[in-house]
Amino acid sequence: FGLTFESFINDDLDVITKIPLRYTRGAYQTVNELVYETLTSSNNIYDNKALFCEQHKNLATKGGALSTDTLSIAIAAMKKQKGTASKGPALNITPQFLICGVDIEAQAAQLLKSTSDPQANNSGVANIYQNTLTLVADAALEGKAWYLAANSLDCDTIEVTYLNGYDTPILESKDDFERLGRKYRIWYPVGVAALDYRGLYKNPGVA
Repeated sequence: FGLTFESFINDDLDVITKIPLRYTRGAYQTVNELVYETLTSSNNIYDNKALFCEQHKNLATKGGALSTDTLSIAIAAMKKQKGTASKGPALNITPQFLICGVDIEAQAAQLLKSTSDPQANNSGVANIYQNTLTLVADAALEGKAWYLAANSLDCDTIEVTYLNGYDTPILESKDDFERLGRKYRIWYPVGVAALDYRGLYKNPGVA
């Protein structure tokens, strides 16, 4: 993008600062979208299977709304995951994050914050999942599907990598002799990939 000489002279609205800042924020937003595209994509991962599938044992057999029952099934499935080639003892992977779209953010927050079980009619029934997971709600996720994710220190999930340590967008500029102004460009060399399915779980939710 570029700014003309007139823009620099008449910069009453701080456009010189605002435009590069918006492009920088857009670069960060692009990375965010790439992560959720990887999470929701039906493309095969490193083992030529979809990230969430029956063979990986990380996909609910039937979609269900968030509740103590569906959450307990999801947590148990993650804990039962095994190592390479599904051999050996259970890995006991404990999820740390509950990820969902903003359409069910309030429902998810209620489940994770209530002292009593929102699913039970009896308010005296304790909510065993109160404050056990960190809620991540993002508008990049559409619909009512929800996910569990482990801490990356416990199990690989989806990784964002940066070329040669460039972990922030790079803004460059030079004089534009063709129209008496200044040219800018922003670039951000990043990659996003699913490293392991065992630290992730998906429930498609209900329509």
